[in-house]
Amino acid sequence: MDDRGSKKWSAMMLPEHIKMLKEVQREYYLEEKPALDEQQLEEINFKLTLAQKDHLLVDVKYYISGEFKHIKGHVDTIDYTNRYIRIDNNKLEPTNIIEVLITSGT
Repeated sequence: MDDRGSKKWSAMMLPEHIKMLKEVQREYYLEEKPALDEQQLEEINFKLTLAQKDHLLVDVKYYISGEFKHIKGHVDTIDYTNRYIRIDNNKLEPTNIIEVLITSGT
């Protein structure tokens, strides 16, 4: 027997119910942002500053909207006053950065 799970019941549901179920499922899979200690924040800051100064390639792991994402590139701008870091035309908030790895390559 082929069980289609929730697909077979969605035809009998109201659109509002389907929307609500999708939202509940999305929230279920959200990940929590880890808390970083002072040493980890200093290490991130050091690596970003070094990468900007020496034009090194970085792999940045960041947290946004309940998900972890990665971006690779070169650090163009570090602006803590206006609260952003620009990596190859992508703006990141410093508070969203979880990890910075300096990678090989130019």
